[in-house]
Amino acid sequence: MEYITYKELQNKIDLGFKILWIGSLSDTEVSIRLYNTTQDKLFKFDTAQLKAPNKARIIQHNEATSKPLSFIGITWQKFGWLKSIRVASIHGINVGSKCRPGLGIVPSEISQMCTMGYDIEISLSLVKSGGFPPPYSKILSIALWCTCGYCKAWTTIKHKSIENIIWCRNSSQLVELSMKAIQKHMPVWLVGYNCYQFDNCCMEYHAPRQMKKLFKAINSGAKAVSRHAFYIDLAGVNNVDLYSYLDKCLRRTYTALSLGVVAQHHNIGGKTQMPTSEDESTLYQLIDYNINDSRLTSLLWYKTEAFNQILGLCVASCAPVIDCIRYVTGTMSSCAVSSYCISNNMIMDWSECNLRIGYEGGTVLEPVKNVFKTVIVCDFSAMYPTIIRDIGISPENIYIIGTCSRIHEDKILWWNTRCTIACIKGKIIKYITSANCMTRNVLTFITELRNQYKKTNVSYSTALKVLANSLYGALGFASSPLHSPRCAATVTVAGRTALALSYTVFKGLGLNVVYGDTDSCFLTAGKYTNRYFNNSTSDHVDTALDIFHKILQYTPFPSMKMEKETAYKSVLLIDKKHYAYADFESKIHTKGLSSTRKDRLGICRDMTSLVAKTILLADDVEQVRKIISKLLNMCYMSASAKMLDMYSISKEVRYEGNSCYRFTDVLGDDINIPVSRADKTQYIDYDANKVLKALETDMNRICIPAGLGTVSNMLIDADL
Repeated sequence: MEYITYKELQNKIDLGFKILWIGSLSDTEVSIRLYNTTQDKLFKFDTAQLKAPNKARIIQHNEATSKPLSFIGITWQKFGWLKSIRVASIHGINVGSKCRPGLGIVPSEISQMCTMGYDIEISLSLVKSGGFPPPYSKILSIALWCTCGYCKAWTTIKHKSIENIIWCRNSSQLVELSMKAIQKHMPVWLVGYNCYQFDNCCMEYHAPRQMKKLFKAINSGAKAVSRHAFYIDLAGVNNVDLYSYLDKCLRRTYTALSLGVVAQHHNIGGKTQMPTSEDESTLYQLIDYNINDSRLTSLLWYKTEAFNQILGLCVASCAPVIDCIRYVTGTMSSCAVSSYCISNNMIMDWSECNLRIGYEGGTVLEPVKNVFKTVIVCDFSAMYPTIIRDIGISPENIYIIGTCSRIHEDKILWWNTRCTIACIKGKIIKYITSANCMTRNVLTFITELRNQYKKTNVSYSTALKVLANSLYGALGFASSPLHSPRCAATVTVAGRTALALSYTVFKGLGLNVVYGDTDSCFLTAGKYTNRYFNNSTSDHVDTALDIFHKILQYTPFPSMKMEKETAYKSVLLIDKKHYAYADFESKIHTKGLSSTRKDRLGICRDMTSLVAKTILLADDVEQVRKIISKLLNMCYMSASAKMLDMYSISKEVRYEGNSCYRFTDVLGDDINIPVSRADKTQYIDYDANKVLKALETDMNRICIPAGLGTVSNMLIDADL
């Protein structure tokens, strides 16, 4: 593998070459895959040649660091095997990028190149309580399916010579042969589904000693998962976990994130039947199942738009693929900030912030629990980025000028055109409004860039929006290199101030504010709507917004805008962050209710949707009460008689890193059945009392705020 200099690399990019992959060789060296129509080649690159700008302006970290200016450089102090990749990415040596540091680089056009899906099947002999096999279980088969037509499978199930199915004497040989096949084929994308936490873990355990170094331990970002996650680090190959990305970014797009459900959503078929035995008699069925999963995963990389979105995120944030696929926004923001600074002759002070303080987030107003007709939702546009820009909230622009009692609540004390002063966690702090601060410059640049590409490059524009919104999170997250807790606390203080001001103005102008959440208000007609606006809530809101924007000019955030986001035909407000609404096409949507939560029983999800629809679309409360009483009566009778199927009595949970149906049996034990192996229409014995209690809790939660009374009272009415 020949070395290439930064200048040579830039020249090749200018001549039409594209970066398809970048991988780590050491703390200072990376390998780069360059491609054009006539050449596809790997090069070595020494990141030591990437120097910080000479005589650069230092962006000092002013807050809560015991050793200011103790670590100045391109990247921050905490490193692992990703160090050299991040350094290169910050300088534009990244998939789809142009080999120059700085924001504003549009992703190169990379066509749908060789994309290989992979999947493993594991022996279920070690499964306990319906869980998933441990990593040391025997691997039955591994299948590869590529968009170029390549297809291959290996198995440890002994068989007579079967074409295209290669027998391996053990799991170790199976992993070795499949890894060699991937490396030889060298697809640009190696796509798995939940592969970081499951497939790769099993493969790493069984891999021959000389291959274990290809499996790099990573933090998957998942909670309550005790075992490691692994990334396959093969030369020239981007190993991506499609499930991991969908779970972080597109979960609401699908009713469930099982591979079969996502595939059917995109009309590319579904999963085949998993065989029940593990011998030669069902080998064809096993391999067909295995290959089909690999095929679906490969196709979904493009169908879900994950490919375009990841490419946009990599280039917009100047962060490597592995950080973007895991959606590590703190790292992505830090890479983007560093790249911006380098391109503008600045360098970051990455001195670690050792202040650990909690702070309050956004305000959620107490809802007026009831059903409301014609509700208009007004929303602050880019609230947190606007606050950061207007006030100048940035780690180098925060100055502690005094102390105050810790009993004093956090609030903005005073402001003018020159500065803003706030009380934050026992300190009086000042931000200079006119300061040339890093966060304002970055956000202004991103906003202008996003407006430029909003219509012509949607994926890139969306990536820029994600980057802008993640900057606040990077300031507040303790593990983020940009961590500055008082800066983050000031952002939320200003946000709460803005929401409180909007509430006061709307109420004062005669509108009813029935709910508010962080950056939005739910408004209904008030005492002046009929008298002055001919009963038009929309016209009333328009006038109120005009007045509100004039008032905002005299606040610390004068460029803040609030707009009508949407209007609902009817809304049922239940609790903070829990409500249901009907749009003007009579479609029902819920937020925070059982119908959208996998950790609720299937019968609770279905009944919540049905009851919410009945409440929102009907006008006669008594008629609604009669209908729901009869529905509840039928449900209770079916549940008591144990006539419900597995779906109805189960919640969907993450167990050992995978999706399972969980129900309570008659002995009171929790049983976990993997979704991929479950027959959800099966009738099984269960704890009826627990199902009835869960149903009553969820139904009371929605019926009482709607003015229908308790479930027990409605059941009495149904019997009359």
